[in-house]
Amino acid sequence: MIGQFTARFVNGLRTYQVLLVMLMFPSVPIAVWFVGLYYYHLNELSVNVFVNGSMVAVGVIFVVNSLDSLIRLYTDNLNLTVDRHGKARYFVGNIMKILSLSPLPIQPE
Repeated sequence: MIGQFTARFVNGLRTYQVLLVMLMFPSVPIAVWFVGLYYYHLNELSVNVFVNGSMVAVGVIFVVNSLDSLIRLYTDNLNLTVDRHGKARYFVGNIMKILSLSPLPIQPE
């Protein structure tokens, strides 16, 4: 999925440049994020409800966005397009795919 997505935007870049870009750009924000989480964990800092809910919302958005990108790439590759199936069937089909692949929230006991 990532390779197909990236291939659309790397026109003219050499292989080593693509490798560096794909390793560096995602790694820096992920490292900053986990350093922050580790700091909170080490110092046993509590997170208020708003920040905790915001982190959950961002996580859900990332999962849905990833699934949406994955489904779009595969529908393009399999020629399951709006022109072929119509706008309503295309959107309903893709929404059903996203919902079927999304994790269900776990209810605390």
